[in-house]
Amino acid sequence: MARFPLRLRNWLALALAAACPAAAEELVYLHVIPVTASQEAAAMPDDADAGSPLQVGLEPATEDGFAPDWLSALGASASDDGAAVFTLDGYPRLGGPVTEAHRAASFLIDFDEPEVQELSARLVAEHGESPSLAELIRFTDQTISIKNMARGWDLPSRVARNGEGDCTEHAVLLTALARSTGQPARAVIGFVLVWLNGSVEAYGHAWSEIHDGSEWRLADGTGIDRQAPTRYVPMAVVDAEGPDYQFRLLGQMIATWPKRVDLRRAPAGR
Repeated sequence: MARFPLRLRNWLALALAAACPAAAEELVYLHVIPVTASQEAAAMPDDADAGSPLQVGLEPATEDGFAPDWLSALGASASDDGAAVFTLDGYPRLGGPVTEAHRAASFLIDFDEPEVQELSARLVAEHGESPSLAELIRFTDQTISIKNMARGWDLPSRVARNGEGDCTEHAVLLTALARSTGQPARAVIGFVLVWLNGSVEAYGHAWSEIHDGSEWRLADGTGIDRQAPTRYVPMAVVDAEGPDYQFRLLGQMIATWPKRVDLRRAPAGR
């Protein structure tokens, strides 16, 4: 019972985030996640060692801490207070095999709907039957011409009709377009580190991963990685694609979301 107030607060904030993301930013670390960074870490993209690894510490949002399988996938260790510490060097991969679900239409990834089929036909007409990762990303970015946070995990068919949304709409549409051209794809939630004006910030984010035959590759339809130095940390694969996807997604976010991020330059030799 001691954890109930914290869990209730998280559930209320997450429910508000689904309905009105902008308001949720005022409650808890859902979109803007507090960051503590050393001077070296904050300046990394501006110096000669921009590719140097970072030591990342994450404070969990609940007393349960982070899932053991996530810790294992990122090579992270957990301290006594539940914080996770790992070295960030490149894009961390959650792994997992390609399954038929990663190619199939579903309630959440509804590329079998006419609106997405029409959009997919345009994609193929422009880029051929097997568009590249860069072409899929650019096409998604251009399709969603109205960039705002007024939507809450719209289905790809609605995104195709409206051309509107934030990172979640970009993620599901990109995933749908990739699957429609026969490429295994999945949506992922996590956070992105963005370096701006000598400081670093963390934002809750969603993107896609597309399997190239050997590994899952990052694909962000929002294009923010072309606007500023960024690094991505996946927290969970969105594997709930049925009619209850929003409810199950909120549960995933509660179980995985970091409350605070601590950044340091990784020790030499890491």
